Amino acid sequence: MTTYVIKGQNWEKEVEIDESIFETNYSASVEAATRLIENNKDFDKSHTIGVFLEAYKKSDGDLGDSHCFLKTSEVLRNASLYDSADFVEKLYK
Repeated sequence: MTTYVIKGQNWEKEVEIDESIFETNYSASVEAATRLIENNKDFDKSHTIGVFLEAYKKSDGDLGDSHCFLKTSEVLRNASLYDSADFVEKLYK
């Protein structure tokens, strides 16, 4: 298992995934962010989600080669949160 760090505008959380089942780091990053959104019930109104999320392997650090910027609406759609994805897209048009 590999620990990924996912960052929003004012929060940072970790999630573990089996990156060996993904062909690219980007795919693994999208899955890590998706699982975090799906499995975290501790988000509240103080947690802000912007147009992008950041994702990277914890072992690589913030500036490592695994660092990705993910479109928040893409992650929300991957988590089957279609209305939320549409809402985010409308906010940032």
